[in-house]
Amino acid sequence: MVSDPDLLYVSDLCIGMPGKKSNTCLAGHVGFRLNPGDVLGITGQSGSGKTLTAMALAGILPRSLAVLGGSVRFMGEPVLPEKGAQKSLVPGRDILMLCQSPARALDPWVKIGVHLIDAVKAVIKRGGSIREMTPEETAVYALETTGLGAWALDRYPFELSGGQRRRCLMALALAVRPRILIADEPATGQDDVNRTLVERCIRDLAKNAGTAVIVISHDLRGLQRLASELIVIYNGSQIEAGPVRDMIENPCHAHTRDLVDAMKFLEGV
Repeated sequence: MVSDPDLLYVSDLCIGMPGKKSNTCLAGHVGFRLNPGDVLGITGQSGSGKTLTAMALAGILPRSLAVLGGSVRFMGEPVLPEKGAQKSLVPGRDILMLCQSPARALDPWVKIGVHLIDAVKAVIKRGGSIREMTPEETAVYALETTGLGAWALDRYPFELSGGQRRRCLMALALAVRPRILIADEPATGQDDVNRTLVERCIRDLAKNAGTAVIVISHDLRGLQRLASELIVIYNGSQIEAGPVRDMIENPCHAHTRDLVDAMKFLEGV
């Protein structure tokens, strides 16, 4: 009997500048398997290639960059970069990336309610799994779950704080319930109460909606609370991967040890 394919399978992914003689990977050698309900953490120093990897998976790389090698398969079918790949990840329905900067995702001249309601309608049109509520009711539910409320529907992004805008992005994920969610530093700028809310939203998506989640963060303790598996990226390459608790308690690579030591120092351990 052949087992069902992974929801997302990534092998030796390499991202760089096409047409260059050197074909240098700016971010490479990344590989993992992801299935419904899984939560994968990705960590590493700033500029290591974490976000670049996520952008490649979400199909939003800058025009100057491209996937140069490796394999990405969605439900067993090649997505990129293999020649002749037929299947694609539909934005919103199949994959959604919450960028570290809400300014990249929220039009400052479009009200939050329009952002959410239009996204829900688009995913319904594309055959996505939406709660048994109207788009408007779904938007209110999502905002309330993230600690905001119906009042935010009538606000423009520039009328909200940075932390509130980030929670609006999390509300977007709750509203559309994608098959794969990539959350880049989702708890940055949140106080302890709202950080807990954001983490609860991620768990809800994984457990109740079956969303496979990739969380990119410098916060190892936060990743330990959320993720079961952890990938460490250093200088553009994946250097270590495994169960998150094991990697924090017994890091193998020197850079992973440095990250764990820094975490413990900040905690006063």
